[in-house]
Amino acid sequence: MNYICTILLFANLQFATIDTKEFYKVFSNGNLFEITKTIQNLQNSKQTPQSIAYIGALYMKQAGFENNPSKKLDYFRQGSKILDSEISSNPNNAEFRFIRIVIQENAPFFLGYNSQISDDTKILIQHFKQLDPFLQDYIKQYSHRSQAFSIKDFQ
Repeated sequence: MNYICTILLFANLQFATIDTKEFYKVFSNGNLFEITKTIQNLQNSKQTPQSIAYIGALYMKQAGFENNPSKKLDYFRQGSKILDSEISSNPNNAEFRFIRIVIQENAPFFLGYNSQISDDTKILIQHFKQLDPFLQDYIKQYSHRSQAFSIKDFQ
């Protein structure tokens, strides 16, 4: 009986997904434990372009908590490679472009991870109305502190 319960639990983990609201909560305000836990949950869930992009973004966020400069750079590069790959595969995905804008605006300048802001902003503005209402509101809130776009761009 215990064996069957273990199989059912494992099967449920394979199809667990992370809620968009949960991702943005961790992405914007998460501590290292929450970020690591969310990455693990996403890695154990069914892989979708969205879950993969979220993993990439969270690796980049995790880099900010690392004390070892070499590991910090490794996490950032690993995350950027994942996120950039998903954007290449889904070039009109406004959510992925938004995530990358946020990272580009907040990444240290010396990393040189800021060359796509203009292109990402164009795609975000073009496809904004296709996003779900939660994400639209989140982006509008972020626009108050963004250098790339303003609330006026979405009206």
